Amino acid sequence: SIEVDDPSSAHALHLAGHATYCRAPPEVEQPLVASMLRDTGLGCGQYDPSGIRVTTLGRGEVEVFIGTKGHYTNWHTDFQENFTLQLSGVKRWRLKQ
Repeated sequence: SIEVDDPSSAHALHLAGHATYCRAPPEVEQPLVASMLRDTGLGCGQYDPSGIRVTTLGRGEVEVFIGTKGHYTNWHTDFQENFTLQLSGVKRWRLKQ
């Protein structure tokens, strides 16, 4: 993985066949995650409804993954559950216990 700051470099890497991850800035990410935890109950009450603290124990990230045809990710474990929304294309999931 490498981190790039400018969109043109990220676009060039994507055109060269690399998958791209874009993470939302904290001021966008934290309220979205807190709202999702609250509204779905997935946070098991681990949010502050007063709005003083964005989250107390809940943790999450808001990311966009832009893959290329034929891209695959090796077996791995994430620190949290994933909620996936696919806008186009086809994805094959292989799950392992």
